[in-house]
Amino acid sequence: MLNSALKVEKYDDKFVFTNPGLLKLPVEQIYAGEETRARNQRIQNMFRMIGFGENLGSGFPLILNAWNEKHWLKPQLIEQRDSYR
Repeated sequence: MLNSALKVEKYDDKFVFTNPGLLKLPVEQIYAGEETRARNQRIQNMFRMIGFGENLGSGFPLILNAWNEKHWLKPQLIEQRDSYR
């Protein structure tokens, strides 16, 4: 799985992003916003270049705030250790 690429799936009601490899921090710590590390530097740069991303360290808390403002469901982070993604 390490050689697989980032996968983006678009559905009528959601987007699903799949990355090879495991999260760099525990899910609880990511949601708490205590510390952040870019999971995919290229995706971070892409979103920053089109005006939808910020610098390292601010990403997920900003995503959660934006979701709350829109009254959307909280984004789910799911780590699948068995398939290493």
